[in-house]
Parts: sequence; structure tokens; C-alpha cells
Amino acid sequence: MRKGRTPNELIQGVYGYGHTFPETYTSWDKSVKGSATNQRIIRYEFSGLTFLVRFEADGYLGGMIGTEAKAQERKTPTSQKGLSGMDILSQNIESVTMGKIASEDTASLKFRHAGFDVPQSAIVGLKTCIRRREISVSESLPRLWAREIPNFVVGYHDDGFFDRDHILVMPMKERIDAWEMENEKILLRLTKVFRELDQKRQGVES
Repeated sequence: MRKGRTPNELIQGVYGYGHTFPETYTSWDKSVKGSATNQRIIRYEFSGLTFLVRFEADGYLGGMIGTEAKAQERKTPTSQKGLSGMDILSQNIESVTMGKIASEDTASLKFRHAGFDVPQSAIVGLKTCIRRREISVSESLPRLWAREIPNFVVGYHDDGFFDRDHILVMPMKERIDAWEMENEKILLRLTKVFRELDQKRQGVES
């Protein structure tokens, strides 16, 4: 699996409030307190191909998670739960070829089950923007489409000061569906690229 960038990494020469906004207005569930990032794996069909997409989720809407479901999820043994991202990966692990790279860190890797399953319908994408300028939601549509994120939260600020009255929560499913229709030709070309890559992969394997 490709190593991702640290969630706290700062890009030289780029200044903004993308880190301070989620730190102030989102919080970790107590069962996963101290976590650095939330990585999700989703699976979907696109033009006859099956995709596994890993991405860092910005957060979720707590109002869409039932308290009873959360409590029950914590009590349910992992072996009895529905398919998680790790389950999806492990199903076909035999067909995955991985290179062997020696790790400099000799400490053992430990797994700990915690938290609860968050439905994809509750996941949100976060964006910040200075209040005197309106954010371009259309620029985020391709990213939301590829990750199947149905909600978008925009925090407008005055030089870094956020106000709850200027934090917008927008359902995006209809806009994403419309974007998909409008960009059908481009997506068909993208499908062709994926199929060509898959054919070359099959040629190498044979």
C-alpha cells in the first residue's frame, strides 16, 4: 500500500486554515481518541470494473449515526460485523503481489479494534474559505465523486476566525449525480484508460 502523507504536513509557501478548522469543530469519538487520521476504503463498480478506493475522511455527521447503533456496534464481536475495509482487502489478498522492503523500525505492529462503523452516507468533505469570497463547490465535485462523499461542509472565516453561523453543511448527492451526467464523455475516456491499463497488466502477468 502506498504510504500517504502525514495529515499534519504543511505545504511550504501555502498558507490557510485547513488544519485549525477541523481541530476546532470536529472531535474524535472517545473510543478512538488520540488517532492521527481516519482512512476509509470503499468498493464500487464503475463501467464494469471494480474499484477499491482508499482516502482520508475529513469527518462525518454525528446526527446521522444512531446512538443505539453505536452502542450495539461496540458490543458486537469483530468476527460478526459486516465487511470492513480490512475485510475487503483480505478477501483477495492471495492475488496481490507485494514487494518486500526492510523496515528501519524494528518495533512490532499492533492492531486494536475500536470505534464503530460509520456509513458512507454520513461522511463529509471539509473546506475553508475567507468570508469575502464565495467558495467554488464545483472544483470539489470530482473529488467527492471519486470518493462517493455525499456531504460537504464549508467553513467561512475572517482572517482565521470561524463563526458557527457561517459554517454551511450541504448535501451533495444531487450535484454529484448532475456532474456525472455532464461529464459522461470525459468519464468514458477515463474508463478507456483504466481498461487499457488492465489489459497491459494482464499481458505482463501472462
